[in-house]
Amino acid sequence: MNTVIRRVLFLGLTTLLVAALFGLPSTANAVRFTGRVTNDNYALCYRVPVDAGRALNVSMIALSGDLAPFVVLRNADGSDTLKRPDEGTDTRSALTYTADASGEVEIVATRADLADGTTSGEFLLLVEGSDTVEAPTAPAEPCLATQPALFTSDDRDESLELPRPKTKNGEPQPAVLLPINTTVTGVINNQSYVVYYLIDATQARSYKIEMFRSQTDGGDLLPFMGILQWNDLGKVLKRAKNRSDTSTSIEFNPQDFPDSEGERWFVLAVSRVDVENGTTTGKYQLSVRENQAQP
Repeated sequence: MNTVIRRVLFLGLTTLLVAALFGLPSTANAVRFTGRVTNDNYALCYRVPVDAGRALNVSMIALSGDLAPFVVLRNADGSDTLKRPDEGTDTRSALTYTADASGEVEIVATRADLADGTTSGEFLLLVEGSDTVEAPTAPAEPCLATQPALFTSDDRDESLELPRPKTKNGEPQPAVLLPINTTVTGVINNQSYVVYYLIDATQARSYKIEMFRSQTDGGDLLPFMGILQWNDLGKVLKRAKNRSDTSTSIEFNPQDFPDSEGERWFVLAVSRVDVENGTTTGKYQLSVRENQAQP
């Protein structure tokens, strides 16, 4: 996020303009929460009501510092995770959740790697989807963002730490878990021209991943992506070969790389043609499915 945008946000930018700047859904009726993530208080919790059958949209946007935002939705007592981010970049994390029954949920606004993270800064939290959400009258209390916050009740393994992609030199990079049979959106620009997603190789024998330039606000983006080794992003395992000006796809079979370290986890790098030397920008849609054509 550039300095101009940060300053405008601090001067009280409306939620509608925030949505336009970051490519978020309409947030004209969203409630604004603000907070600061630090090494001492790396997570803030907000208790909000939800209405049965109505989608709750939550977006966490970094406003200052080097904060790599990460937002999670938990049940009211914080004992179980309801939803992880649907999408994210190094300055934004967002999710949508539809409750089966009316009640309360807890939003955890934190950072990538939680207690082990190093990023910090102020953030804006936008919450939309419930008529009874009210603006806060006092700052949120620091709360504990434990490792189970990274997993849903269906696939949580408390003995497992979700790895964070690393460069060859061991520098960690922010990433979003990309579950099978999902579609997410994101933005490629000159400041953030690579977005990393973690793929759990145990979810399917073979994957088909498709990246499309958005039809509405895709700009001139020339999509490009590849599969990388999670603990050495310099090691490219497979590049997308089926490309056009508006889309690209890749079929990926984890069993083809038995010698890859960290064989449960792989990284999908979403970018543009020519990556850092490229000039195209725009919004994309990313779809990951089980490849039924494979045995």
